Amino acid sequence: MSIESIESINATTNTLGTARLRVVPNIQQRAEQPPMSAVVTALPEFELNSPELLYAESFVPDPDTGSVEISLNSQGNGQLFTPDQADDFANKVIVWGRTVKAMADAARDHNDDVDETDIYMPKLVRECERLGLALQLTDDPAIDLAEIRVIDGRRTLIARVDEVPVAYDSVHPVGRCVTCNNLLDDTALPFVPANAMPGYGGGKNITGEDIKICRPCVTASGLPLTAAQRGPEWMARWGCPGFCVENHGQFGALECHSTVPVETRMCIAELDSSGYSENGETLPWLSAQVIVTNDKPQAYGRKTGVWLSSGVHVAEISPAKAREALDAMRGFVARLAAVVNDAERIAANDFDGDPEIARLDTEATDARIKRITEASAAKP
Repeated sequence: MSIESIESINATTNTLGTARLRVVPNIQQRAEQPPMSAVVTALPEFELNSPELLYAESFVPDPDTGSVEISLNSQGNGQLFTPDQADDFANKVIVWGRTVKAMADAARDHNDDVDETDIYMPKLVRECERLGLALQLTDDPAIDLAEIRVIDGRRTLIARVDEVPVAYDSVHPVGRCVTCNNLLDDTALPFVPANAMPGYGGGKNITGEDIKICRPCVTASGLPLTAAQRGPEWMARWGCPGFCVENHGQFGALECHSTVPVETRMCIAELDSSGYSENGETLPWLSAQVIVTNDKPQAYGRKTGVWLSSGVHVAEISPAKAREALDAMRGFVARLAAVVNDAERIAANDFDGDPEIARLDTEATDARIKRITEASAAKP
């Protein structure tokens, strides 16, 4: 079906209202197959991939007559309607929406009838060919997840016949970037998640190889490279443990070795109303990281510490003292929870004051201060 065009009656306005209706953002077309059915609006200027497909605003263009009109807009284009015309348009949009809903239900029913094995089997075969794996399907209930074995001298993927999609998901990431899914080249690096803890040894895929990330995705992530990612030559040159994220070749880098800091999402500036933390307003409220000092270890030994920070304040403490701080923090968190619970209960009786009374009080206070100032100035 098609929605009929509605003629615009005016294209100018000075005062816009506040009502806004958002409908179906970010619809993408699928060009590989023809649609089972189609429905279009008679408003070709409304692009389906626009951030806002439609929005409506009501306003009074002529205060003298008091007439109310409604504007339907998209991508800066608008049409003005009388309330009756807008009502007619809305009814047609409702019918159009019901038709789209019926199409979605039909597509959903169609998908329910499709056997996933038929869809994923060709994909699984292609992935096995890419990786040089033979494929063997089995109905053995002892086989739970797909696994790789050597059969007759060849690496073979063993998968349950009723778990073909799962087997595909197991082999598809092999040789691909964990972030963008593109095929990897020789510059790929072992993947270290942003929330990885110190000592993280890296993940492995079904083949036993490191899960890796491509160089462009490493750059885009903004995360520092670990010494393990930089390679053995880097580790030998700077004496780095694998977890170290310091770029020792960069000016101003620490001479010691550091893990990636664990940080609160909340910044110190969100809590410090004194303004003291202004210089470090983007710093986290709390952060902690392991620091290792091993310069000339034969002479000075190797020292491991913890930097515990809050905004611009940094405490360098031993692991034992850090354990004490952790225990104290755990006890404090329990008491903090009780304080927050009490605060929420007590805050139920809070209320806003009267702005008019507040204005009068402010004026009276200003007048009193003015009288006192004038009287003080008049004294000899």
